[in-house]
Amino acid sequence: MRKDWRNFKNLTYIRMIQTLHTLTPEYLTTVFNQAFSDYLLPMQLTTEALRQKMQLENIDLSLSYGYFNEGELKGFILHGSEGDTVYNAGTGVVPGFRGQNITRQLYEYMLPELQQKGLTRHTLEVLEPNSRAIYVYEQIGFKALRKLYCFSGVPNDIQLNHEIRIQQVALPALEQYFSEPEWIFSWQNKRKAIERTPELHHMWLAHSKDMPVGYIVCSKSGNIRQMYTLPEYRRMHIGSSLLHHAFSALQLPQMKAINVDERCVTAMPFLEASGLHCFTSQIEMEMMYDV
Repeated sequence: MRKDWRNFKNLTYIRMIQTLHTLTPEYLTTVFNQAFSDYLLPMQLTTEALRQKMQLENIDLSLSYGYFNEGELKGFILHGSEGDTVYNAGTGVVPGFRGQNITRQLYEYMLPELQQKGLTRHTLEVLEPNSRAIYVYEQIGFKALRKLYCFSGVPNDIQLNHEIRIQQVALPALEQYFSEPEWIFSWQNKRKAIERTPELHHMWLAHSKDMPVGYIVCSKSGNIRQMYTLPEYRRMHIGSSLLHHAFSALQLPQMKAINVDERCVTAMPFLEASGLHCFTSQIEMEMMYDV
């Protein structure tokens, strides 16, 4: 899609936009937490948690941009990349600097630079209740692709399969035993994201008569990255058994499943039947910049 960015030239501001590659993780964490302190779902990260997010989502600070006022970062967009795709891993503006079109200014400045680096496809997720942000992204040129649901809760043990054997395995087993499932995982749940952070994840395989029939990959903090059961072995409580096994092994207060594709029609009823409940939804959006 071709977008005429001359429409934004009437925005008057002193350019104070540059990449974030010179910032320390500690400083970036402080500004990140300021920007998300009053978000619809408040988010506060430690410096280590931000480092892990950057590793998982392949965030490159030389491709990420910030809006500076008197030398202080007031707004930012964090970017991960893969091939010709750049992923918006977080847009934030600190209180006191909102309502100044900073997000649009950042995009106006950085899109040509990213295009010169061969990054022409832009993706992001935005909370569905955040209608203001969705409007801003639509004005920039993004279009909605799909809806993603977010779940959390305590898995129950009502329906378990006691005939299968569940074994913890190294992450390379994911590729060894299973092809990519029939739906597309979101950026932070893709196989490449998991392979970038093996030290942050656990994987369990379910065996039926020594044949692998399903798996679950979870972060050590309880986020379900991927979960899959072979079609011919579904409705045998294998998924429930895997989920409950992971929950018991991790010994956490609850589990989460973030960004479940609405097109995976079996996932949501399964998660709800297993004791997890939807607490919000996101819209995945995409823009092609080929000026």
